[in-house]
Amino acid sequence: MSVQPTAMTSMIDCARQIAPSLRARADEVEAARRIPDDLARSLADQGFYRMWVPKRLGGLELPLAPSLEVFEVLAKADPSVAWCVAIAVSSTLALPHLPESTAKTIFDRPDRVIDCLLYTSDAADDTPCV
Repeated sequence: MSVQPTAMTSMIDCARQIAPSLRARADEVEAARRIPDDLARSLADQGFYRMWVPKRLGGLELPLAPSLEVFEVLAKADPSVAWCVAIAVSSTLALPHLPESTAKTIFDRPDRVIDCLLYTSDAADDTPCV
């Protein structure tokens, strides 16, 4: 069953409800070095990965403050799962920059998740930007 909360507090409540399961499975997640498929599916079904997806694309378009509270609740239960959810959620920030048809294709199914981590291999320094 897919639960797509409409209120900000609903996602926080969903995080609180799934937290005991995350705590109970933290060793399994750590040993596997990944979120088990059934747990990832549950997170998707409850809308965690779509918190910042625009409503027009079937997302929740949740504001930043409640999203951070959701991440905090998840992190208290299992930091690794919270990290993965946060990466997936932040990866959706690129959607408004894509052509509408592309964004709709990416999120044509509620279980679709995008995940990316962008980084540079350059070392940071204190060179002033001009």
